[in-house]
Amino acid sequence: MIPLVGFSPSDAPFNLGYAVAKVLELPPGVYVCMNGKVFEPEEVMKVLYKGKFISMLGENKKRK
Repeated sequence: MIPLVGFSPSDAPFNLGYAVAKVLELPPGVYVCMNGKVFEPEEVMKVLYKGKFISMLGENKKRK
């Protein structure tokens, strides 16, 4: 949610590391990795007032 710029507090290093780790277990494709969760691009929505990304399909969706 917060860009990686200099030494500002940011979640970017975690999100990048999480995305790289998920490459080993996800099938080929395009994904959004934020807040320790994996989303498909068609399902994800950024909620600014909550400061997080959510699935438009609900929290109970199981990833194959």
